[in-house]
Amino acid sequence: EVNTEMEEHLELMSEDPWGKGWLVRIKPSGDDMGALMDAAGYEEHIQAAH
Repeated sequence: EVNTEMEEHLELMSEDPWGKGWLVRIKPSGDDMGALMDAAGYEEHIQAAH
């Protein structure tokens, strides 16, 4: 699914990234689910890399 509202309202990406500012929605399947990180896990991953 693509958020077509972003075509005319790019400011939503900065103003409301966890709400109306999303770009695409995907639905992972099967084995992919175990490899996903939540926001806190991703932040920790980024901090460890730098």
